[in-house]
Amino acid sequence: MRPLLWAVGVTTVPARRGDLLPQTLASLRVGGFDRPRLFVDGCSASDQVWYETTFGLPVTARPNPPLRAVANWMLSLAELLIREPRADRYVMFQDDLLCGRNLRQYLEAVPFPEKGYWNLFTFRGNEVITRQKKPGWYPAPAVGNGAVGLVFNRDAVPILLRHQ
Repeated sequence: MRPLLWAVGVTTVPARRGDLLPQTLASLRVGGFDRPRLFVDGCSASDQVWYETTFGLPVTARPNPPLRAVANWMLSLAELLIREPRADRYVMFQDDLLCGRNLRQYLEAVPFPEKGYWNLFTFRGNEVITRQKKPGWYPAPAVGNGAVGLVFNRDAVPILLRHQ
């Protein structure tokens, strides 16, 4: 069996480049995601060069005026699909996530849901669900809370991007 191909993106804004973003990127490296593409909303051309030089990562700069979180996220996911059409998994992280060691290795070892996705963040309102059951994956309300780290398979991304 061939290794899974991953397309990984991190959405961010310039205000986070000095604190949250470096912490998130260090965490992602420890988690097994060492080459994400940065999608920087409200980013000048000179800032883009700074990100590429400082972090050594590919950068997509979205100039001012900023698109805001949801639009940047949707365009970023679409760009990942266009750039990496053969990826098995598409992961979108926000710039304020901390992940555990070997997260990617763990995700490659557990079965992916046939019709679903993984949300790597438990939103506070869903914590009651996780306390009542054994550790693992659980269905959550589909209200969009906690889109800090989402994992999709190749089939799910176009469906999500077409959905109104």
